[in-house]
Amino acid sequence: MQGNTGVLTGMFLVSFVILVALITVLSGIGVGEHCSVGSGGVYSMISSALGGRTGGTVGLLYVFGQCVAGAMYITGFAESISDLLSLRSIWAVRGISVTVVLALLGINLAGVKWIIRLQLLLLFLLAVSTLDFVVGSFTHLDPVPVREEDQESGDIGRKFPQLSWSLVGDSLM
Repeated sequence: MQGNTGVLTGMFLVSFVILVALITVLSGIGVGEHCSVGSGGVYSMISSALGGRTGGTVGLLYVFGQCVAGAMYITGFAESISDLLSLRSIWAVRGISVTVVLALLGINLAGVKWIIRLQLLLLFLLAVSTLDFVVGSFTHLDPVPVREEDQESGDIGRKFPQLSWSLVGDSLM
């Protein structure tokens, strides 16, 4: 939904998600202060707050939700990369997804020691992805008619129609 809504609605969505996360964190802090939390993190807190049977059920649902969310993130990443590389096959998306899952498995098997060694590389990748997000907001070609030579390069600059579309998106125009 956020991809076509513009910056303002996107900021509202992000703020709403932060509010929900804040409420969850504050309730978790309350449970942590009033109950003894063992070595199990979230699962231990859920079991101590709701009881063993209910906590186990909620814990299984939590794990399932995390697996589904991870699969959706990886699939979205693979679709973006396949579009970037002009690979139109569903097998390309699946291949990229499997490669990412295997890379994440390797990272998990390597352990925290290797993550700490690679943290500068990961920070660089995060900075590049943030820069890509900012630059991408100025290169959308559909809503604003541009000169043909600009359209071929994908660069339409920072003209007012493009900025206004980036601000409010398709949903409000």
